Amino acid sequence: MSAAKYSFIIEQGATLNFQIDWTDASGSAIDLSGYSARMQIRPEIEAHEAYLSISSSADFNCLSFISLSGSNFVTPVQSGSVGVYLTADDTMNLNFDKAFYDLEMVKGCEVTRLIEGLVHLSKNVTR
Repeated sequence: MSAAKYSFIIEQGATLNFQIDWTDASGSAIDLSGYSARMQIRPEIEAHEAYLSISSSADFNCLSFISLSGSNFVTPVQSGSVGVYLTADDTMNLNFDKAFYDLEMVKGCEVTRLIEGLVHLSKNVTR
């Protein structure tokens, strides 16, 4: 399976919370039991430094993270719902116009790139 293309906008200084529903070719939800997830935002695909790096292993206590229980953080892992959550503090510290990202799902030695694309930053005025 090739990664889906999905571009989005981060509003600097605002919380970002969105959900991806991972399904198989027949439309059935992928059971996320045993998976972890990771995502990075970089200035260029080949860049060594990342603007932001998050994972599903982060503590949900006011940190940016990936939830394998959807964007509401309580959906069963069998639902295939992956939530991406960035805190307002983390988005406030970003400073770029356009960047690249991908989100990978990891289970054992198997890595699946779920989505990839561009991220645009809408600059904050009120600080």
